[in-house]
Amino acid sequence: MMHWIVNLEGGPRRVNHASVAVGEFIYSFGGYCTGEDYHSNSAIDVHVLNTHNMRWAPIPAVEDENGVPCKYPEVPFQRYGHTAVAFGSKVYLWGGRNDEIVCDILFCFDTKTRKWTRPSVTGTVPGARDGHSACIYDERMYIFGGFEESIDKFSCDVYYLDLRTMHWTYVNTLGEPPSYRDFHSATVLNHRMYVFGGRSDAVAPYHSQEEIYCPNIKYLDLRADRWYTPKTTGEIPVGRRSHSAFTYNNKIYIFAGYNGNIDKHFNDLYCFDPERNVWRQVTPQGQAPRARRRQSCLVIGKRMYLFGGTCPTNNGDPSSFDYSDTHVLDFEPSLCTLAIIKVLEYRLDITSLPQDISTVNMSQMGRAVKNLEPPRPLKSTLKQSHVHLPVYEVQSIEELITLTENVAVSLASGCNNADGVNALLANLRLHGPQLENVSKDTLDRALVIFRNASQDERLNIMTRLNLLQLIELRAKSWQVSDGANTYYKHKATNVEVPDILADPNLLGSSPPMGQAVPALAPGELIRTSGKFPKPTKIPGKTYCKDEIVIRNADSGKVATGAKERLVQITGPNEEKINYAKQLIEDTIRRNASPVRLDNSQDGSCSSLASSGSDETVPRKEAGSNARSALAGAMAEMAANNGGVGTTNGLGSFMSNQQPSVPGAGPGSALSLNLSGYSQTAPAAYTHPKLTRNGSQNSGQQRNSAGNGGGLLLHSFSTNDASLGEYKYTVNVGQHNLKITGDCLELVKVAKLVLDDYFSSNEFLASVDMCSSFDLPNSLSSPVGAMPGQHSLITGTPFVDSGVGLNNIGST
Repeated sequence: MMHWIVNLEGGPRRVNHASVAVGEFIYSFGGYCTGEDYHSNSAIDVHVLNTHNMRWAPIPAVEDENGVPCKYPEVPFQRYGHTAVAFGSKVYLWGGRNDEIVCDILFCFDTKTRKWTRPSVTGTVPGARDGHSACIYDERMYIFGGFEESIDKFSCDVYYLDLRTMHWTYVNTLGEPPSYRDFHSATVLNHRMYVFGGRSDAVAPYHSQEEIYCPNIKYLDLRADRWYTPKTTGEIPVGRRSHSAFTYNNKIYIFAGYNGNIDKHFNDLYCFDPERNVWRQVTPQGQAPRARRRQSCLVIGKRMYLFGGTCPTNNGDPSSFDYSDTHVLDFEPSLCTLAIIKVLEYRLDITSLPQDISTVNMSQMGRAVKNLEPPRPLKSTLKQSHVHLPVYEVQSIEELITLTENVAVSLASGCNNADGVNALLANLRLHGPQLENVSKDTLDRALVIFRNASQDERLNIMTRLNLLQLIELRAKSWQVSDGANTYYKHKATNVEVPDILADPNLLGSSPPMGQAVPALAPGELIRTSGKFPKPTKIPGKTYCKDEIVIRNADSGKVATGAKERLVQITGPNEEKINYAKQLIEDTIRRNASPVRLDNSQDGSCSSLASSGSDETVPRKEAGSNARSALAGAMAEMAANNGGVGTTNGLGSFMSNQQPSVPGAGPGSALSLNLSGYSQTAPAAYTHPKLTRNGSQNSGQQRNSAGNGGGLLLHSFSTNDASLGEYKYTVNVGQHNLKITGDCLELVKVAKLVLDDYFSSNEFLASVDMCSSFDLPNSLSSPVGAMPGQHSLITGTPFVDSGVGLNNIGST
């Protein structure tokens, strides 16, 4: 099912322009915007859309040897009603007009050099016109119709230009040609040129204001030069002009347009099947573009890109009817694309999604881009002593945005792009503040990937170190200091520099050499180091400072082998520092390592390890008491026999040391204590519909009968971070269903599916009647995971196979 998947604002505001697709780029030439001057011979403007990142950029005007912008006739003048076709890497532009003159000169734009030339042509050159059509067939550019200004007539003639010899030829066609017309569409398919729509006149070829809009379709057999009128059936579209036509999968599509007789603009989509000569109206899912005319539609791969156009109203503001939006129609959206659409539609939390979904593809859907501007020169505000020119120095803010996005994409796929990271770090030292002001969203998306990549062990240590330096640089608002430079320089050579950590302007991430870090108690996430009794104002300074201890493995740092880590916090006052401490604790809790649940049916195991022990949590022995089996372990969820339950779904914990509470014996449980920071654990994921055997699926411990829902647990340990697995288990009668995966959100979705099925009235009735649990035929056979590892493709945005998400879902 087709789906509109992208709706962006902020591209070039253009009407009646001409555009082509060359590779993954779309080039737009000329066009007009209401209110602009179209009397001069200034050079035509050119814009390019990178369909990989969905960004528009203007191409600088061509200049002569003295740096003066070239004008007509060296380059095409700004125009509308012209045509452009792509042949290899070159674009041929012909026809069109401004408010004074019409042109019949052929121009060629080389997309590699971005230069204009005027090829020398021979033969019978068509009369200057606008509103004609142009298409490519067999190394020829065919021209049909249009309005010839010099003779003030509509045309129905056919010409072609041989793009190898640059020779024009008038085609003497056979059969009944289409009526005289302009602003129609011509589409080549299977050796035929199909012509549809356009504006004709009751006294054609002359223009008398008695317009005719013919709904018939005709085609020219390009091998026999004969016109045919097929007998069509189905849902035939209303006659129209200034619409768009494109082909996909051997079918012709018509979109939008205008009918002057009924004064109506359209935003409908029709499909014509040339094999059966049948029309049908197509209604894609998603948000359709506004009604319009004189837009551009181009197909690349399985997607159609629409931009520009107009829908004039009585409102005098051109921005209300001359459009600058860009839309993408996906002919065959993958499961991954559809999932992203739903996530955006319902504004779901994306922090737990795979990063190649949440930070690359998703960022392109539905975002509003900044208004298009000329390439902005880069400025540096750094002191000369801090300037280190990179090997690759970008020349404009657009190049810096592209470099940032390219590095992010490569890191997201696990590629050790050391040169790219090094170049990006060097350029952001110079131009980070300017990029922050111009495109903060680019940095926000990239920094998510950079933080994840700094923990990716597939990357070498220097790449990860540069990423940490880049993250710290942005955290300090791009203020480069000699101390930070020295620190990372010595880090790169494995030399500690204690003086750097004493700098109050730096955020300390490790203690000075020889200083012992206070150990955290079991289950403790964060606490003061004792250096300051509370956030303290530094004498002679304008800021306060505090020092805390956090558990290293769950702090998001690279060095996962360390026990604990000292963090120094600097802020304007005590309130801000306390708020920062709370954010750190929340971050550690949110990023806590997942735990692999036990296969037994009477409980689950979770570890809250302290720095005092890195031993593996022992598994339960079959038939043994839960507490005695876990003696020596860090902690355990309370089991069925005598466990102390909590309403938060965390259960009770046992100490691996001697009881510290008077009267506590070997069988006593030690309750979780967060040392005053939080007395209640985060609520577990719930679903109100599912209630079975007296136990709700709310993350609570199992009841004494051993029945109930599964648990989604996190631990704060250092020794189970590598397991990386979530599991959900539900008992249905004598049956046991398990869902295992490494993505929390996908496991949640699977839980919802089970909830819907097992809470249905039919199923509950079958349980009451003690009937068997029959599965649908489609689910009767187990589905095994596909061999090998699959990752979501993050090349061209939205171009993915869906294999990655399907495979994760089947896990």
